[in-house]
Amino acid sequence: MKAYLGREGMALNAFAHMANVPQPTLHRFVSGRTKSVTLLVRRALDYARIKIVVGITPEYDVADDPRLKQALRKACDGRAESIDLLARLIEALSPVLAGH
Repeated sequence: MKAYLGREGMALNAFAHMANVPQPTLHRFVSGRTKSVTLLVRRALDYARIKIVVGITPEYDVADDPRLKQALRKACDGRAESIDLLARLIEALSPVLAGH
């Protein structure tokens, strides 16, 4: 997580706010005082797309990304037409996204 914050040029406080995780929780994890991956720490790691395996876990699925879920909740009203339109838009963008 320290490397991620350094690469992004982001302060821990700002990242904690963006990941919706209390800053003291992340501070304890980054400083090494907390060694376990709690649900809140996992949320922050998922937000940063940092993959770590703790125990036996299924492979990371991009559909589980909290940012993607949040964007879908904001953009979709739950109607079948909206879901179909969003799916087609994502599929249409896939060549562009795959190039990055």
